[in-house]
Amino acid sequence: LALLTAGAAATVQDKQGVDILMLACRHNQVDTAQHLIEKCGLLASAIDRQRMTVLMHAAASGKAPQATQFLLALDPPLDRLAADSSGLTALEHACSGGCTATIQAVAAASQIAGSPMWGPDLPAAARLLCL
Repeated sequence: LALLTAGAAATVQDKQGVDILMLACRHNQVDTAQHLIEKCGLLASAIDRQRMTVLMHAAASGKAPQATQFLLALDPPLDRLAADSSGLTALEHACSGGCTATIQAVAAASQIAGSPMWGPDLPAAARLLCL
């Protein structure tokens, strides 16, 4: 936030199209992410050049469960089933990140919990997805 206060542009992206909202979420900086969305007008639905969403960046980091929860709670809801250019969803990115809390949150938000395929045992279902 210090850079923004000093006048840095909130819309800056790196050569992969990753913006500061994606970075904030990847590093579990919920207050910064909220500020970027509410005050700077950045879109939580943004995608980078690999078609990774902000949610995918948070989930893949393996260290951003609060940022993931924040993104999952946004209204209108983000597309939790979107796939990147490799065909991976936020849930698959969460599995690669390895944070159990993130995996369970994304799985629940993706409506896997309670489905006929997975049943009511979400933790077990999430573990199976990550094998």
